[in-house]
Amino acid sequence: MNLKRLNLAMALLIGSSGVFAQGNDLSSMLAASGIDASGYIQSSYTHYDVNKPAPLDAFNSGSASTFDIQQAAISVSKLPVEGVGGLLNIVSGSNADDIHAAPYTNNKNGFDLTQAYGQYRQGIWTVMAGKFISLNDAESIDATQNANISHSIAFFHATPLTLTGVRLVVQPLSTLSLYLGSNNGWNQQQANAVSKTTEVGLTWLPCSPVSWRASYYSGDYVPSQDGMGATSASPARRSVADTVINVAINQQFSVKLSADSARQDHAFTNGQDAQWSDVAGYATYHFTTQWAASLRYEDFNDQNGYRLGLGNGHTKSTTLSVAYDPLKNLQLRGELRQDKTPTTFDSGSGMKDTQNFAGLDAIYSF
Repeated sequence: MNLKRLNLAMALLIGSSGVFAQGNDLSSMLAASGIDASGYIQSSYTHYDVNKPAPLDAFNSGSASTFDIQQAAISVSKLPVEGVGGLLNIVSGSNADDIHAAPYTNNKNGFDLTQAYGQYRQGIWTVMAGKFISLNDAESIDATQNANISHSIAFFHATPLTLTGVRLVVQPLSTLSLYLGSNNGWNQQQANAVSKTTEVGLTWLPCSPVSWRASYYSGDYVPSQDGMGATSASPARRSVADTVINVAINQQFSVKLSADSARQDHAFTNGQDAQWSDVAGYATYHFTTQWAASLRYEDFNDQNGYRLGLGNGHTKSTTLSVAYDPLKNLQLRGELRQDKTPTTFDSGSGMKDTQNFAGLDAIYSF
């Protein structure tokens, strides 16, 4: 199936959402068969105070000022409590070019097969095979799950987005899930190294207001695939440890803390290793059922200048977002953000070490 046909199929699914909502025979048939179908459309306007934004947040357009359809996404799944199931998740729009997995990262066609996997579940055991999102869930590819319009620096640069391989999930307790997997590596739909990347992780809910997720990935990766200068073209070990803690203080106020630490062996042509780490804090307050505000602060330490290409040291970002839900399936958001880099970058109108961002978006869910 070519791209035009896939986009047409996606458009038909999106257009059918209004029909499904009316409870017609097709909708009833899907529900009766255990099939879930959902999606969303995200349109936006983004503006930078520089002509050429620094490469910190690829989910905002590289253009200084633009209207955009960031995502039009559809997800269809059948994931029964017992037995065989599967999920298909397609993303179209400008964001799709940023979440492509290799070797398709250079195909700027506005389309991405983000997830496609089958699974078998029996008792406390679940086996998944195919392409699925990683365990690093401080933020999501799904725009409806994030409090901010823009993504953190870490979202693209600290940890993997998607994995292609197999994953075993064991749930010995209703509050505890353990993960073990083997995959092609960081955002690799097709492997660029012979050895596989190992995935281990856990999700734990010690009490109702608190959840904790931790993960670790380790495997060979080709450093030059990151597109940085003077990097090695030979596979070498890459590893990352990630943890995310969510705390719901009460029904109105919640906080989240994310921390990552990563290393790329033999990252550069001279054999030098590279290390990077990130800490991000989030706070969200719901004033009413319709109004909410969110604050994010992030410190990304690119110790060798390998991940961002903006020099050695700390890049810091502060983001304030406000959300308004006028209707059940519609959310409007506004955002102000400032990034400060350790060295200056070419802004298109001179060298700067700070950029400011403003954005507006609307998300319709179905």
